[in-house]
Amino acid sequence: MISEVTIAEVRGGAEACLAAAERSSHVAETLENADIQRWGAAEDIRKLQSLAVVMPQLPEAGAHEVYGRIVQAESLLVAPDRRVKTYGLGTAQYPDELAYIGQGSVLMEAQHGSDPVRKATGKREAADHGTAGLTAVLAYNGLGLGIIPRGRQTSNANVAETHPIKDALTHELARVDAYLGFLSIHGMRPGKVVSLRDPSEIHAVIGLGKEPKPASLEKAEALIARARDELGLRLVVGNLVPHVNFDKSFDADRRQFRDSHTTVTRKSDGEIAIARLAAATDTSTTTFMSRATDVNFPAIQLEISRSLRLMPKDQWSSRDLQAEKMGVYMGYRLGVLAAEVVTGTINT
Repeated sequence: MISEVTIAEVRGGAEACLAAAERSSHVAETLENADIQRWGAAEDIRKLQSLAVVMPQLPEAGAHEVYGRIVQAESLLVAPDRRVKTYGLGTAQYPDELAYIGQGSVLMEAQHGSDPVRKATGKREAADHGTAGLTAVLAYNGLGLGIIPRGRQTSNANVAETHPIKDALTHELARVDAYLGFLSIHGMRPGKVVSLRDPSEIHAVIGLGKEPKPASLEKAEALIARARDELGLRLVVGNLVPHVNFDKSFDADRRQFRDSHTTVTRKSDGEIAIARLAAATDTSTTTFMSRATDVNFPAIQLEISRSLRLMPKDQWSSRDLQAEKMGVYMGYRLGVLAAEVVTGTINT
């Protein structure tokens, strides 16, 4: 059973760490070392200490093959040259064109695989890079039907009350009665932690939507356990476990993989800002799908760290290629686990 952690506990713990660091050089050094270790493993997943027991199961050849397939799918679907600016128009021939790929018992979507219209700016920007290619390869492998926006998006599926992706999901549920669950694949910035002492980032946050059904929480618990035991990765449920963010740096060229300072993000009143990635709004596709059927239908959103996703050629390009390949491969393995857990086919 997952224990709930309150915002007050996370904020209090962070404040206590920072206060202790001001009084003690030993604590300050501990926090600095944790930060160095987190970002080292984010840039190169092979440095993650918890991987020691699973590394023999992560062959370089397998990682190379999966990486190549995800690169190919990403290029064919949303970014022919895999550069940031091409994720806007993508390969769409008309506004909000969708690609339907594969088949299986999981309904999957990568709504931000190409640039959505972001609420903060009202502009089409900031795709969750690599999620289109990942979802496509999962679908090609028979793990589910993948619905992916090819580009020219006119809104944001997690914000708009009506959206072509929601229409597509509704149509699929009515057309096929064999779907066993829903998986929305997203991306997030790396470096998120519950405690400043954490030696590992949160590799993925599971969002269960507003008023989630029991099946969704059960699947989330199973996925957290399998990701930990089989991949050495750390996952949390955003509905139950909030996290700390760090301030963005001023590295305008976006070449260095790291884009955050060691200073925590604070609100205008000086209080540490604590965040959740829970998809817990009325308009999220996870809430939408949870409410779409009367049965105990599991619906989860998976926010995957940049450390486990394919990046554009012109952003964070300083990352070692072999490190990127292994990171993308681990993200793929996590996607496979998520699909398996949602269907209940293996070890759930």
